[in-house]
Amino acid sequence: MSLHRVRLVCFALLVLFALFAPVARAQRNVENSAESAHYRIESLPVPDGVSLEVGGLGFSGDTLYVTTRRGEIWSLRPASGKNKDGEGSWKLFASGLHEVLGVLVNGKGDLVIAQRPELTRVRDTDRDGRADRFETLTQGFGLSGNYHEYHFGPVRDGKGNLFGTLNLAWVGHGGSSVPYRGWAYKLTPSGEFVPFASGLRSPSGIAISPDGDLFVTDNQGDFWATSPLLHVREGKFFGHPSSLRWEKGYQGIEDTFELPMESFQERRTLPVAWFVYGVLGHAPSQPIWDQAPKGMFGPFQGQMFVGDQTKSMITRVVLDRVGGEYQAALIPFRQGFGSGIVRMVQGPDHKVYVGGTDRGWGAVGGRPYALERLVFTGKAPFEMHSVKLTETGFDVTFTQPVDPASLEGDSGVSVSHHGYNYWKTYGSPHVGTTSIPKEQIQITVSLDRLHAVIKLPELLTGRVYTIALPGARNAGGAPLVHATAYYTLIRKLGAGEIR
Repeated sequence: MSLHRVRLVCFALLVLFALFAPVARAQRNVENSAESAHYRIESLPVPDGVSLEVGGLGFSGDTLYVTTRRGEIWSLRPASGKNKDGEGSWKLFASGLHEVLGVLVNGKGDLVIAQRPELTRVRDTDRDGRADRFETLTQGFGLSGNYHEYHFGPVRDGKGNLFGTLNLAWVGHGGSSVPYRGWAYKLTPSGEFVPFASGLRSPSGIAISPDGDLFVTDNQGDFWATSPLLHVREGKFFGHPSSLRWEKGYQGIEDTFELPMESFQERRTLPVAWFVYGVLGHAPSQPIWDQAPKGMFGPFQGQMFVGDQTKSMITRVVLDRVGGEYQAALIPFRQGFGSGIVRMVQGPDHKVYVGGTDRGWGAVGGRPYALERLVFTGKAPFEMHSVKLTETGFDVTFTQPVDPASLEGDSGVSVSHHGYNYWKTYGSPHVGTTSIPKEQIQITVSLDRLHAVIKLPELLTGRVYTIALPGARNAGGAPLVHATAYYTLIRKLGAGEIR
């Protein structure tokens, strides 16, 4: 490249920085006072000189294990604020590993970690607080060296099977030259590696629900209109064709990305929900469930929470089972975290520990990495607790009684819906956005004022419904902390159908 071209490129970069740096700074450390009154973010101190780019979090008793993208594993006892070595101290458990993007804690000093090239069991057999045994559990997938071939997990089901997810390489349009990239895999207790489900792209979040279901979050990109939440089952294909080259019937096809859409479109399994881009984040990560005793983490016991790496925020997920399949309403929950959220875990103190990084991925939080704790203040928020589908619309349940008069008039309730394109293009705009006329929306409030039933003239599948209640107020006149929910309607509820 000539010196003149180098100068032009540098000038262009400076212009871009001047244009966008103020915007980025304005987005950093956003604090929502309505949220913070109910859920407080606490920053945990990080060891001096350590780049704690969190890739995994897990507890054994009151000991928190933290894995990092830099290949380290640290331990801390945040519940008491001290380790056996003193107040607020950390202990290095292992180092020299390869980008650890997930951990499953079997017990104190006994971990299973997702390194880039393998799934590894790491143990402290002599009980000195440092790992001394490293055992490869599987290398059943390939690794080409492409920077985008991340490895996430593991999680374990009730039968002892381990599950992980494998990123596609990024080579212009998501192909990989090595096996099982774009797949979720299963590792049986006997050590058998099983390619489990295909059609993934960048599946950074993986979790087993309290009911034993496997959920995965993926990231917007080619074939992904926006980021999805997926219910993953064996043999399912979720839409990205680059993984199909490792499936029977497609072997020998050099570039499955270029196959005609109709060759795989009909077999695609639809997501549980779409994360509306920008509003509900850009890059969803690990799901967790509130499993604290009722009320210890607020009024959302049993619900799912999903972090976002780009927007440094958490979204609440209300699962709704219709026709035996999951779909869901997504509701903003908490923003303002210090860095991009990669992993979360609920501790024995019922608080949610949040860890992340922004290196290479970018995050609005403003810090290169962070380890934080989300604490329920004890003050219950006025929120939409849940949104469930009915035969003719939606049933909104509130955490506190709603004033029926506040749902009337032009500012009371609005409903719109949109779709997405399924195509090779990176992401998709909203398609066919439709606002339902106010006069066609009927609202009925229950006698206890905890439910508002919204009746619509029709329901359409394959659409994301935006349900906004900007006028809603509780008995004391307080507005909802978050006045909008986003329901992904995949299936309608049949007449008289029981969930």
